[in-house]
Amino acid sequence: MQPTLASIQEMVRQALLEDLTELRSDADQTAGLIDASVQVEAEVRVREPAILCGCAWFEQTLGQLDKKVQVKWQSGLQDGSPIKPGAICYVTGQARSLLAGERTALNFLQTLSGIATRAAHYAQLAKEYNYKGQILDTRKTLPGLRAAQKYAVRVGGCANHRLGLFDAILIKENHLFASPTTMEQLVRKAQQQGRGKPIMLEVENLAQLKTALTLPLAVILLDNFAVADVARAIDLKQQTQSSILLEISGVQSEAQLRQLLALHPDRISLGDLTKNCQAIDFSMRFVKQTHS
Repeated sequence: MQPTLASIQEMVRQALLEDLTELRSDADQTAGLIDASVQVEAEVRVREPAILCGCAWFEQTLGQLDKKVQVKWQSGLQDGSPIKPGAICYVTGQARSLLAGERTALNFLQTLSGIATRAAHYAQLAKEYNYKGQILDTRKTLPGLRAAQKYAVRVGGCANHRLGLFDAILIKENHLFASPTTMEQLVRKAQQQGRGKPIMLEVENLAQLKTALTLPLAVILLDNFAVADVARAIDLKQQTQSSILLEISGVQSEAQLRQLLALHPDRISLGDLTKNCQAIDFSMRFVKQTHS
């Protein structure tokens, strides 16, 4: 799902209000020291190789404070472009507006580029193993930024799991614990009440998997399975000729991920895509006054 312009604008508005009492550059007590007539050109630089992501959020952040701001990206750069240390864009606008919006604009850029860069790394690993399945994100996202983070995952070359609790049924161990019925009965209930939504079931051992493969499921999640047990699970699915997709979750390291990629399961979900990403190092520096 592509974030809409309206959703990006709202994310930006909420982020700016963390710094400003209202969306005016002079609400920044320090930027208010600069005369409103001062116009500048600023250079945005990246200090490390990365995959660029978050351009719309960056532009919207500065644009909400200065409707006349202009952002010129280097050499047609856009979301998904590989970038290397150096200047990536130039921004022209009111000095106090750029000062007030600088940190928020760069926060979006550094966070989303970090996620896209991590996703691109995992997508490259998949190519190394000729992996034809999907590497998926999870719902382990920052509150209020899920759509943006999942967008960044796609920009980097990986795929999205469900967006929220509304677009699929995923029965996990706590659902089973809270239900007075059996696993089979809960899945049947989901089938009756799910209105055609895909039904996914998390299993914790091979015995549960054997039962799950007989149920009307779209996906079975193998939660925290040892690599050897994943191999057994894949063999078991092949023996039963089931069309249910097997998804691996709970991956603990890149070394384990490589072992799993070599087994070619249908799907691998990684919370690491969105919750452990290293922000990319960006900076903004004024380089000249354009007029005053």
